[in-house]
Amino acid sequence: MIGIPLKVLYECQGHNVTVELTTNELYRGRVTNVEDSMNVSLADVTCVAKDGQTSYKERIFIRGSQIRFVAVPTMLSCSPHFHGQTQKGHQRPPGSGITKQQAQQQHQTQRR
Repeated sequence: MIGIPLKVLYECQGHNVTVELTTNELYRGRVTNVEDSMNVSLADVTCVAKDGQTSYKERIFIRGSQIRFVAVPTMLSCSPHFHGQTQKGHQRPPGSGITKQQAQQQHQTQRR
């Protein structure tokens, strides 16, 4: 079974992300491929070394075990993987949400 972080990473394919490695290096580029082990291939990559020196690489491959953090595009905040989650990250049981009528009432009271 694939976890939510990996599902979101799969949705990043074709989009620009910033990847921070455990070595404190940063890579910003377009995701071209993702594997279940979180290995990521990037294209058109800007690399920032530990000392702040920047360079450009056409393509790179990042091993998943070396990834500390991935900054994804804000447009993915609308991803269905982020909705329906409680604060602890567990799925809500069916029927535990508010009804459409309750949502409309809340919306009307907020507008007043």
